Amino acid sequence: MKSPATLLILLMLCALTATGQDVTTGLAGRWTFDEGGGTIVTDSSGHGIVGTLSNMNLSTAWVAGKGRTALKFDGTNDFVDL
Repeated sequence: MKSPATLLILLMLCALTATGQDVTTGLAGRWTFDEGGGTIVTDSSGHGIVGTLSNMNLSTAWVAGKGRTALKFDGTNDFVDL
């Protein structure tokens, strides 16, 4: 690199190409885990693949996320069965 301006321009170009990607094409499923309660997580991709929470303590599994609710896994045996 000959100058900091060249590096800045390259970084900006990389950022522009990364944000322009379509991340919905070819999805098998999309689960946001923002139901807020219960044992079912729904698929918002349109394929209708429903997930079931397994081995989760429902009194502690649903937590506040950024803007919505989220799932908190215990790190040992919690999982979502699809």
